[in-house]
Amino acid sequence: MNDENKLPTRDTTIYEGQIPPSLERVIPAMRRFGQISFWFQLVLGVIAGLIFFFAGFVGSNTGEPNRLSPEEGPGLFFAIAGLVALAIGMYWALRYTQIAKRLAIPDPSLRPTRAQTLGSLQTGVIINLVGMLFSLVAAQIITGLLMVKVLSSEGVQFSPAALSRLVQPIDIFVVLANTNSLFAHFVALTCSLWLLRLIQTIKTT
Repeated sequence: MNDENKLPTRDTTIYEGQIPPSLERVIPAMRRFGQISFWFQLVLGVIAGLIFFFAGFVGSNTGEPNRLSPEEGPGLFFAIAGLVALAIGMYWALRYTQIAKRLAIPDPSLRPTRAQTLGSLQTGVIINLVGMLFSLVAAQIITGLLMVKVLSSEGVQFSPAALSRLVQPIDIFVVLANTNSLFAHFVALTCSLWLLRLIQTIKTT
C-alpha cells in the first residue's frame, strides 16, 4: 500500500557521467553571461534609439523641426550603424543561451563541439568590436563638431537664426545616446571575452 502511494522519483543513475564536469561550469556561465549581455544591450539600445528619435523628430527651441546639418550627417550615420550592430549583438547574445541548452543535452553527438562554441563566441566579439568602432568614430565626429560650435559661438549675437551655431541640449542628448551604445558594446564584449577565456582554459571532453 505504501509502495503504491509513493510518488515516482527521477532515476538519476542513467544521467551520471553523461555531462562532463567541465561542461557543468560552462553551461551556467554561458546562460548567465548571455542573459547579461542581452539585457544590457536591449535596455541601453532602446534608450539610445529613443534619444536618436527624439533628436531627429522632436522640435527644437525655435519651434521648428530639428534638421541635421550636412556636417552632422556622418557622425549620426556612424552612431546609427553602431546601434544596428547593437541589435545584431542582442540576437547573438541569445545564441549563447541556446548553446547553453544544447550543451546540457545528455547525448554527446547533439552537443555543439568545442570549436563551434568558440566560433560563436569569436563572432560575438567581432560584432561588438565593429559596433564599438562605429560608436567611437561617431563620438570623434560629434564631439569635434560640438567643439567647433563652442569656438564659433563667441561673439555671436543672440537671434533665432543663430541658435543652430550654438550648442543645444539636443546635441548633448545625441552624445549621451552614442555613449549608451558604446557602453552596451563594451559590456557585451566583456561577457564574450570572459566566456572565451573560460572555455579555452577548460579541457572539455
